[in-house]
Amino acid sequence: MKLFSQRMGFKPVKSIMQTESMDEDLQNGLWSALYDYYWTKEDYEEVFKASGFEVIEFVKPLATGNEPFELYSEKDHSPFFVFALKKS
Repeated sequence: MKLFSQRMGFKPVKSIMQTESMDEDLQNGLWSALYDYYWTKEDYEEVFKASGFEVIEFVKPLATGNEPFELYSEKDHSPFFVFALKKS
C-alpha cells in the first residue's frame, strides 16, 4: 500500500525491490511499524505515569468517510492514539 504522501503525489513511489540490503527509509518504516505496534495503550500510560503525568483523556480517532481523499483501514482502525496529559 502506498503512503499517504505518495497517494497524494507529494512524494514519489519507489519502484526498487530491496533484496540485498535496506535503505534508510525502509529501515525507519519497519522500525516504526514494529515499535508502534508493540506499544499498547498501557505501555504509553506506564511511561506517562513514570514521567510524572496523568492521562486526562484518551482518543483513538477514526476517519469519518467524508475526507477529500481515499482512505483504507483508517475508517475501522485508528492509525494513532491521542493522549491529553496533565502534570501529576
